[in-house]
Amino acid sequence: MGAGTGIASRLFAERGLRVVAIEPNSSMREAAEPHPLGECRDATAEQTKLSEESVDLVTCFQAFHWFQSMPTLRKFHRILKPSGRLALIWNEWVAENDFFTEFNRVIFKALPNHAPRGKQSGAMNPLWSSPDFMRIRRHKFMHRHELDLPGLIGYAQSKSFVPQEGAAQQELLSNLQDLHAQ
Repeated sequence: MGAGTGIASRLFAERGLRVVAIEPNSSMREAAEPHPLGECRDATAEQTKLSEESVDLVTCFQAFHWFQSMPTLRKFHRILKPSGRLALIWNEWVAENDFFTEFNRVIFKALPNHAPRGKQSGAMNPLWSSPDFMRIRRHKFMHRHELDLPGLIGYAQSKSFVPQEGAAQQELLSNLQDLHAQ
């Protein structure tokens, strides 16, 4: 749900899983790499157009905080098979070095004034009180990205809130190139 540019969808499909990616933003869907086991649909988390009890796993990578939480959770419960699972995943940025601190500065400098800031911090709260999901577990994993310049630009542009066109995007790209060169 909220598949964006399809990074997670592609990784699941590459492991042999059939994937139905839900993404309402046409430019995000168009940026996704096609895969024979993957299908990207124009829909929302609240109106998935998926049948009841038809899904083994619902994943939301960096997206749940964009949804209307309670209607979405009810919808997820309806489309999941009785043995199905829900996984809500976020990357929490940990500024551990000068490069990452500067990357954050470059990203947040590029944000339009209406972009969300800190919206995901309380996004899990509705799940804790949902009668549809009882055995909730929380896991934290450390991971590290090693990115070349195209990877750094792709990572930045995979964030739904960064500019995707115009002068703001060009400035972001220039700043990312300078940062990578350093």
